[in-house]
Amino acid sequence: MDYKLVKMDNYNIYFSQTKNFKTISLSIRFKKKKTIEDFVYSGILRKILKAGSNNYKNINDYYKAKFDLYNPGINIGITNFGPDQIFYVNSKFSNEKYTKAGMHKKTINFILDSIYKPKAENGEFEKELFELSKHECIEKMKALKDDPFRYTVNRLWEEMDVYDFKIPSTNELIKLAKKISSKDLYNYYNDLVKNSTLDIFVMGDFNEEEIKSIIDKNIKGNFGDNHKNKYITFENKISKAKEIIEDKKATQSQMAISLKLTNLTDFERQYVSMCYSNILGGGWSSKLMQIVREKHSLCYHIGTNRDISHSLIFVYAFIDAKDYKKCLKLVKEIIESMKKGDFTDAHLDQVKEIYLNAIKEAEDHQSLYISNLIDMILTGTDDFKTRKKKIAEVTREDIMKVASKVQMDVVYFLKGEM
Repeated sequence: MDYKLVKMDNYNIYFSQTKNFKTISLSIRFKKKKTIEDFVYSGILRKILKAGSNNYKNINDYYKAKFDLYNPGINIGITNFGPDQIFYVNSKFSNEKYTKAGMHKKTINFILDSIYKPKAENGEFEKELFELSKHECIEKMKALKDDPFRYTVNRLWEEMDVYDFKIPSTNELIKLAKKISSKDLYNYYNDLVKNSTLDIFVMGDFNEEEIKSIIDKNIKGNFGDNHKNKYITFENKISKAKEIIEDKKATQSQMAISLKLTNLTDFERQYVSMCYSNILGGGWSSKLMQIVREKHSLCYHIGTNRDISHSLIFVYAFIDAKDYKKCLKLVKEIIESMKKGDFTDAHLDQVKEIYLNAIKEAEDHQSLYISNLIDMILTGTDDFKTRKKKIAEVTREDIMKVASKVQMDVVYFLKGEM
C-alpha cells in the first residue's frame, strides 16, 4: 500500500495513487479524546450535518445538487478507537476522467460544505433541524430498553472499567440530551472541527496538487498533533469477575461477558488474538457454538466479538433464563480449556484461511482498501503482504499464550421473565 504524506500547516493529507478504481475515495477524520458529552453531542451533530449544507434552502435542493454531481456517496459517522472518538466523513465519487472536467473541485467542495457550512446562523444551528435531530436521538435512546441485545451491550459497557470516567447510564444520557441547546451543540461542533486532530485520506487516480489546493482552501482550524491511534491496554490481574443479574420482561434472556486481554505484544494483538477469538466463538464451527449450543443445547446462539482497540473480547449468548448458570459454567470451562490447547489444528487452519480471504476481498474493494490503509498509517497495522506472512506464523503455542492473558472481567445477565 503505497502512499504519500503531505504535511499541511497543522493537519495531514495522505495520497494513495491507484488506477485500479474508476472512483476516488475521500476520508476526513476528526479525532479527539472521548468524553461523557461525546456520547450525546456527536450523535445529534451527525444527524444535523447529514441534512446538508447551508447552501440549500431545503433537502430537495440538496439532493438535486448531489445528483448533478453524479451522486457522490457520503457517510458521516462516529467510531471509537481506544481512548479517542473519531468523527468521520467518508465519500466515494466519480473520477472526472470518466465524467467531465472540473467535477473534482465541485464534488470535494460539496462534501466539505457539509462539514464547514452546516445549517446554522449567528452561532447556533437551525432551530427546527436541531430540535428534530435532538428528538430523534432521545427517542432512539428511549427505545434501547425495547431491544434486549442492544440494551445488554450498553449495560455491559456501563459496568466495565475501560475509560478514565464511568460510562453514563442511558437515563443519564437522556437527561443530558434534554438540556442541550442549539448554541451548546454549535460550540461543541466548532471545537470539534477546529481543535481536533485532522487526517484526510484520498485514494484514486488524480492530480495531487489540484486536490491539495481544493482541500486546503476549505480547511480552517488549530488542529492537534496526536495523529497516531492509541490502544487501551490492561496490566492488572482481575481477582474475580463482576456479575450483574437484571430482571426484564422478555421472552429471551441475554448473557454478555467481557474478557480483558492483558500485556499483549503487537504480534499477539494483530494476529494471535484474532485467531483466539475466532476459534473460541467466531462461527458455527467455534468451540462455543459446538459445545454450548450443539452438544448441550443451552443457547439459541453464542459467539464472540473482538474489540482490539480496547483490548477486549466479548461473548454474547441468547439463552433461556433457566440455563444461565449451566451456560456460564460451560463458557468458563471452555475459556480455561483454550489455555491447554484444547482445539484442533484444522480449526486454526480454517481461521487463517478466512483471514486470507478477507485480505483478498479488501484488495479488490476500494472502501475496504482505504480502510486498511488508514489502519496501517494511523494504527500501525501491517500492510497486506506482511499480514499474509505473519498470519501463517501463528502457532498453537501462541494461542495458548494469549489464552493465558485472557481475564473474565464482567458477566452481565439480562434475565427474561415471560
